[in-house]
Amino acid sequence: MLSKFFIGIILINISFSNCSSSGVKKNMSDTELQEVCQSFAKAICTKDTVAFYELVDKAVLTNSMNEWMIDGKRLTQDDLFFPFFFVYSPLKIKYQDLMDKRNRENFFKDFKAENIKPIAGTTASVHLEWTENIPDAKPAEIEVTLQKNRGWKIIGAKWKTL
Repeated sequence: MLSKFFIGIILINISFSNCSSSGVKKNMSDTELQEVCQSFAKAICTKDTVAFYELVDKAVLTNSMNEWMIDGKRLTQDDLFFPFFFVYSPLKIKYQDLMDKRNRENFFKDFKAENIKPIAGTTASVHLEWTENIPDAKPAEIEVTLQKNRGWKIIGAKWKTL
């Protein structure tokens, strides 16, 4: 009788430990992850450095970006935004147009955060695709790596070269 009790406790512990190891899968479907992904795409489309730095882990993302820089130049944490803004936002834009763009309602015509893959612990990879809600907008995409530690933060990103 006592052995059945201990076996039951062991099985319950195994069930709970399996649930905790799949915590990323549960967290990945939460709305916070979707909101962070959407906010990140909007920040890089509108050159919003304040929003950008709130959504990324500066130290980890800087190291990640420097690992795949081809020309040997190293990014600093202060310049981390530059490659994202260069690829995903207009090179020249008037200040007022930029502010109008940031405050526009229905910013995206289409936005998808898909192919969510757990990597390890509380880390996941997500493929983002979006189209801005403006005439002649072209679809954009990026692969981001996020980690949940008191909220989701971008810790890695890769996109197709131009």
